[in-house]
Amino acid sequence: MTAPLALLGACDKVPLLAPTGTTITLFTSTQLLPLNGSAEVTASVLESGGTPVQNGTVVTFTTSLGRMEPAEGRTTGGKATVRLMAGTQSGTAEINAFSGASAAAAKVSIPIGAAAVGTVLVNAEPTRVPSTGGASQIIATVQDTGGNVLSGVPVTFTTTTGTLSPGTATSGTDGRAISTLTTNQDATVTVTAGAKTGTVAITASAVPTVTITPPTTTPSVGVSANFTFNITPGAATAPIRTVNVDWDDGVRQSLGAASGSITVPHTFRDSGTFEVSVTATDALNQTTTVTAPVDVFPAVPFTLTVSASSGRVNNPITITATAPVGSPLIVGFEWNLGAPVVGDADGIVTTSIPTVTAVYPAMPCSTSTCTIQITVKATGADGRIGFGSTTTTITP
Repeated sequence: MTAPLALLGACDKVPLLAPTGTTITLFTSTQLLPLNGSAEVTASVLESGGTPVQNGTVVTFTTSLGRMEPAEGRTTGGKATVRLMAGTQSGTAEINAFSGASAAAAKVSIPIGAAAVGTVLVNAEPTRVPSTGGASQIIATVQDTGGNVLSGVPVTFTTTTGTLSPGTATSGTDGRAISTLTTNQDATVTVTAGAKTGTVAITASAVPTVTITPPTTTPSVGVSANFTFNITPGAATAPIRTVNVDWDDGVRQSLGAASGSITVPHTFRDSGTFEVSVTATDALNQTTTVTAPVDVFPAVPFTLTVSASSGRVNNPITITATAPVGSPLIVGFEWNLGAPVVGDADGIVTTSIPTVTAVYPAMPCSTSTCTIQITVKATGADGRIGFGSTTTTITP
């Protein structure tokens, strides 16, 4: 009795295969795969009479690309399902199935990676760069024939001029692969994914030109100086939109949409060397900045003309200071009246106006007529200082 039992155990280990005349039909709901993607593949296994094969019938699956996981499936209700694992290589996976002497009537083909590409959409941001050199992002969107984005597809970028970084990228979950073009010339970028290509053109536009002509004489603190700026649009279709001046002394000035030759006055309040810069921006948002150093001399004192009436002791006299043309706005006067006056024993009087009235209470000298030296110091709003003097006579 032991020998039959041993034979029965050996028979249990033999795989159950489909009988002769079985029909195997493959199907999958996946039309294409990204790299490293996966898809279910099902084999329908029916005997010659159209009934499902016995449950547990072993079906072997093969593929020309990627791998089947598992390589064998067992039927339930006449169907066996496994998964195609795409891997990292692009191409078309040809899937077949076998059981016993029967094979699938038709293979299933699934494009993988680049082989699944139906189209490549390409755009550039921006489409214009300065002719002095600039960068543009080249964005490729990889789609299948149904317009669905594809991830994991290698994309190659080439250009007629300039450089691209990176030269190859892989599409992300949004189907996009991005490279950066750097160029100072017109360029056409070609993007390739699988057998599909797309192109985009980038134009190198001339930028505005700017020149700065400083004053013919070195400016001084507090004295207005004229600067000449020449602004020329770079492209006929891109007029100047804004011009901004930075005087490097804390003052910034907008000249609006200035163009051509412009004379702009400026007054520096400190001496030293200043880097005056002018920035012109055109309608394409291209900018040009030019800088010129300017030396500014310290403030030059100005001279006041002072007049004073003659007078007698205890009688008022009037003293007036007159600033020359081109002087700053004067914010204060300090008068030295040369002798004690009523209200100021030291003879020093300050005013905010260019006139002072003085009364000498006594003869400031021992003679019958006294000549008094009067001086005045004026302070301008810009920090400059002016001086002046005169004499007056006082009698008893």
